[in-house]
Order: sequence, then C-alpha cells, then structure tokens
Amino acid sequence: MNLQSVDITANKQRRQNETQISKIQVTPKQLKAMPSVGGSADLVQYLQVMPGIISTGDQGGQIFIRGGSPVQNKITLDGLTIINPFHFIGSFSVFETEAIQNVDIHTGGFNAEYGGRISAIVNIKTKDGNRKHLAGHVSANPFMAKALIEGPFFKLRDEKNFSGSFLLTGKNSLIDRTSKVLGGGSKINAFGFNFQDNYINPKVTDLSWNNYGGGLNFRIVPGTSNLILDALFGYSAYDTRITDLSSKERYSTITDFTTNFNFTYFSDTYKFDYGFDINTVHTDFVFNNFFNQTIREFQNTTNLAAYLKFRKNFKRLLLEPGIRVNYYASLGVIVPEPRLSFKYNFTNKFRIKGSAGKYSQNILSTTNDKDVVNYFIGFISSPEETLYSYVEGKNINDKLQKASHAVLGFEYDLNNRIEFNIETYYKNFEQLAVINRNKRKTLTLILWLKPEKLMV
Repeated sequence: MNLQSVDITANKQRRQNETQISKIQVTPKQLKAMPSVGGSADLVQYLQVMPGIISTGDQGGQIFIRGGSPVQNKITLDGLTIINPFHFIGSFSVFETEAIQNVDIHTGGFNAEYGGRISAIVNIKTKDGNRKHLAGHVSANPFMAKALIEGPFFKLRDEKNFSGSFLLTGKNSLIDRTSKVLGGGSKINAFGFNFQDNYINPKVTDLSWNNYGGGLNFRIVPGTSNLILDALFGYSAYDTRITDLSSKERYSTITDFTTNFNFTYFSDTYKFDYGFDINTVHTDFVFNNFFNQTIREFQNTTNLAAYLKFRKNFKRLLLEPGIRVNYYASLGVIVPEPRLSFKYNFTNKFRIKGSAGKYSQNILSTTNDKDVVNYFIGFISSPEETLYSYVEGKNINDKLQKASHAVLGFEYDLNNRIEFNIETYYKNFEQLAVINRNKRKTLTLILWLKPEKLMV
C-alpha cells in the first residue's frame, strides 16, 4: 500500500503553548537561502534584513535591535556570552553557518531566563557532530576560506544507549590578500556549452549538428587604479554532417581558439579602451556535388587584431572615435578599420545619433543567399588559392569579404516609460565571396560577386 508523505511538526503546538513574544527563529536552511556576499551565508547578513534590526559598518559592523545600542544586545553561543562577534564591516561574523543548529532572536520583552542586557538576546545553538561516520566540508571565495570536519567518538548503534561525536570548524578571512587584486568588482567565470540536434529520414537524409566549447573569463579591478582588465580564453567548435541516398560525403567542422585582453581606463570626463585579440581557426570542409567533383578545404588560420577607442563628452556632444587593425596571417594582409559614433543632445528628451565604419572578415558560409532552403550549412576560411570573378572576368588578389556601414537615427523620450528610437541603415557590401558548389573543374573553386548595396 502506497502512502502519501506525512509531515510532523511542533509549530502548531508551539504557537498554542508558548507566548513567543518578540521572538524570531532562524534555521540553517533560511540562512543558506539568503543571498550573501561571496556566496557564503552568514548570520550577520541575515540579521541585517530582519525587521527592527539595523546594521552599520562603523566599529566592526554593529547591529541595533529595536532601538537598543550594540552593547545592549547579548549574543550567546550555547549559552556562553560572545563579545562583539560581528566583524568585517558587517559582512561576516565569527559564527560558522555549517555548525549552527538554530538561532533564537528575542528582540524585546524576553522572560526571566535571560538577563544581563537591556535590549535584546541572540541565542545561537550549535549542532552535534555526525554520529555515524566521518564527514567534512571545505569552501572558499574571494572573501573567506573555511573548513568543517565532524564525526563520531563512539558510533551510534542500536545495541548501545550512548554515543559521542565531535565537530571542528574554522575559517580565515582572505580579503587582506585578495582586495589588492580583486577589489572593486573583480570576478572570474568558467563556462561551457554543448548543443546537439539531428534530423533523420531513412528515405531522404541523415543530418546532424553539434556545437560545443567552453572557456574562462575574468575581470581584474585594482583597488587603487582607474584601469580595468577583462580577459577571455576560450574554445568553440561546430560540426555538421549529412548522409543522403546518393551517399555523397558532406561534412564541415570549424574550431575556434580565442584569446583577448581588453583594458579600460576612465576618468570623470573621458573613457579610453584598448586591447588585442588572438584568434586561431581550423576548418575542414568536404562536399561532393552532383558532377562528382569533390570540394575540399582544410585550413589553419590565425588572425591578430588590436583596437583603440576613445569616448569624450563635450557637454551636449558625445564623441566616440576608434580604429581596429586586423592582420590575417594566412593571407598576409593588414586591414585597418576606422570607426566613429556620436550622439548630440538637443534637449533632455530629443537626441540624434549616428555611426560609420569599415569591416572585414575571412570566414564565409558554403550556402548561397539564393537558396530557398538549405539544411547543410558549412564554413570555410578565405582560401589561399587565387579567386576568380565571373563579373569582371579576372583573378582577384584581395580575398577578404568587406563592407562599409553608416547608421543615422534619433531618440525621443515621450515620458518616463515610452521612448521612440528610429534608425536608418546603409550597408555597402564591397566584396562578397560564394563557393561554386556546381563546379565541373577543380580549378574553379570560388566565385567573386559584384558589390551589392543594401538599404533598410
């Protein structure tokens, strides 16, 4: 017979049989559920959000309970008075959350069993150690490192009517060492991803996609400097394969290793950004067309880039010029890309803005924009061999895809909740390359298209 769960609690009886005037009970579960500094739950951080309790960072992070000063509050640990337990500007206390069983906060009107203070009582009770086996807990964050170990002196057994246990805990502040490097918003983040999809039709095709990768990024904000450093080390990969009734081999893989460092220097009136990127791309593409010609591109390319950007506010005019310089190592080409953006505040509600710039890339898709539907999407780098233009009937030396952009628009604040943002774009795609998937000869790999213009 399956029975539903049964909850046994004394709360109802306690509410009926205990006065519980001005008493707040806190459990370890509640402490850990509270968002905390550095992800480390602490009693003092929980107290700061309780009604009637105010915390200040002065003199070691003191708490005021229902109008009483800190010296008028009695803090006890298993009945033993603890003097001034709240430290580190009110963010951490001497009590270890993992060792707490429960906390009773008497904010006023407490009964005869408590005395020695005239405002409030905070009674903290510790839990017993694990009576069955040895256990432990270790954690660290930029603010603090801590550890706990517990276990039995005498294991709890059914045939014995007694047991003994121990619990040891300790923690140490790291802020004096980490604040020099991690002060003011420094952080580190590790991430990863894996996306898979596939389409299987036994009578037509078997197609799969896979994206995966991961990386590490961090930010360093020195406490005594106006300089911020952001960095990224990452790896990203894409793989797609298709098998159809004709058994023609088609697959494309691309892997990307990225390293970049970005520096930001700021003052009250201007901001200066600069940095560099190192990008290594590996591509492997195989495509057999209907003419039994195999298109194979296997390449390793490295792209280096550096940029400068400056932003200055001239009262109503906000100006942001910049330049990016790309070096495509496999092609031996250096491409400067100037950029400019601005905003002019005519009034507090009406602003005009605009931007313009040059752009380039050496990654191209194996699909064609004229395709209605194309399930197989591969990628290759700009090939090292000579390209051919069917429009001009000659070879092309510049193998990059390039474009120029210009954007102009305005913003208008109708009220505090409604804003109009209208922009018009002009894009000139100066050079576009597409793969000749229907080639009949090995030499005709890439076709270079006539420059196209797009207005939106």
